[in-house]
Amino acid sequence: MTDLLKANPTIDKLEKALKTHFVYINVAASTIDPTLLSGIPDPTSPEKKGYLTELPVPWVAIMTMSPDSAGFLFFDELNQANQDVQNTLFDITNFDERTIARKYTIQGDWRIHCAGNWGEGYSIIDLVPALKERLAPYLLKLDYEGWAKWAQGSKMPGTDNPIIHPLLMDFIADDPEVNFYDRPAQEGDPTKRPNPRNLVATSGAIYKVIGSKEDFRNITKDQWFELQATVSSICGKQFGEDFKQFVISNSLIDVNEILGKPEMLVKGPGVNESQVTQNLSVFKSNLRNFVKKFDDSFVAAKTEQEKIDLVDTGLAYLFVINSIYTVEPNTASVLFSAIANKAMMDDLKLFRSHIVNTLKDAGNTEGVKWVIEMINDIITDVTGNAQAFTGEDEEEAEDVATPALTPEKAKEINNILNIFNTQLKAGTLPNYV
Repeated sequence: MTDLLKANPTIDKLEKALKTHFVYINVAASTIDPTLLSGIPDPTSPEKKGYLTELPVPWVAIMTMSPDSAGFLFFDELNQANQDVQNTLFDITNFDERTIARKYTIQGDWRIHCAGNWGEGYSIIDLVPALKERLAPYLLKLDYEGWAKWAQGSKMPGTDNPIIHPLLMDFIADDPEVNFYDRPAQEGDPTKRPNPRNLVATSGAIYKVIGSKEDFRNITKDQWFELQATVSSICGKQFGEDFKQFVISNSLIDVNEILGKPEMLVKGPGVNESQVTQNLSVFKSNLRNFVKKFDDSFVAAKTEQEKIDLVDTGLAYLFVINSIYTVEPNTASVLFSAIANKAMMDDLKLFRSHIVNTLKDAGNTEGVKWVIEMINDIITDVTGNAQAFTGEDEEEAEDVATPALTPEKAKEINNILNIFNTQLKAGTLPNYV
C-alpha cells in the first residue's frame, strides 16, 4: 500500500491505479487507535468554519475510494487487540454492512483476514463474542516441510544468498523435530528457541561472521567463538551447542584437525573439550546420517558389490557400537539413541532389513542372528522395550545424557573410534559379508 501511495500522490492518479492494482494492506490490530478510524482532524479544510473536518486514514481511504478497487486487508495480532479495538472491527467484518466506523462504505472487492498467535506463551486477549461470530476460524500449524520450501525459494534481501544459510539449513534438516520451531513447555519460559523468526536472525548472524562460505576450516578461533555465542544467544544454549557438534561431525572441520587442535573448539576462554566427547559426537552424527540415507543409497546402487560395500560399512558401525557396549553399555545406548527414535525408526528398520537380507543371501546365518540380537539388546537399553523396534510399541527412545567415563574407559573407547575413523577414511574396513 505504501508503494501505491508514493507512486500515485494525487487522488485522481490513485483512483486510476486502483483499477490495475491488487492492494495488500497490513494493519497491526494491537496498535489501532479506535478514535482514528473515524478520521484524522484536518485543520486546513475550508468546508466548516470554526470546526475541524476529518480525513480517513490512508488504508480506509483506499478501501472506500473506488468500486473498481480490490485487495486484501490483513489484521495482524488480533489476539492482542483490546475490546475497544475489537468493537471497531464489527462493521468491517460484517459482510452485510461493509462499513468502517459506520461512516465509510467499503467499495469494490476486498477480502478481510485476521491472525494471531494462540497458545501458551503469548499475551492473549479473548475475542468478544460479537466479533467471534463474524469470523470463520482456522488453526494454521506451521510444518517443517512447508517452511523449508519457503526457505529454499527465498533470498537474503539484496543478495543471491538463500535466506537460511546452507550450514544452518543442513543442521535443521538433520533433525527438524528438535531443531525447528521448538515451542516453550510452559507460559513465560524465557528460554530462547529456534522459532522461524529466530532462525532467520540466526542465519543473518552466520552470514555476518563467515559470509556465504559453507565450511569452517578457514575461520579463526575468535570467529568460531563469536558464531557459537551469537547462535546460542538467539536460539538458545542447547541449540548453539548442537549446531557446533553438527558442524564438527559433518566433516566441515576434519576430525583429525579437531583431535590435533582441541583449542579450536572452546566453550569459553581456556576451556577445552575432551577428545573422546568430540569423537563420540562425530560418530553419533555420522551414524545417524548413514542410517538415514542408507535405503536411498542401497536402492540407487548399480551393482551387487556396491550394495555389499554399503552393508559392510553398516556392519562396521554396528561392530563399533557393540565394541563400545562391552566397555560401557550406557555410552553405546547414547550412540544408538540417535537412530532408535520415532523420527528414525522407519530408516532403522530398512537399514536392518537390507543388512539381514544381504547376509541371508550370502548364507551367513550367524551374522543374521548377531545383527538381530545386537540391535534388540541395545534398543532394550535405550527404550526399555525391544518391541518398540517391531512397531508393536511406539515408545520413543530416551534422550540419555552421555555418562561420565573413567580415564581407562575413555581411552579404550577412543581407540575403538580412532581405528574405525582411520579405516573408514582409508577405505580399508573389514569385509563382513
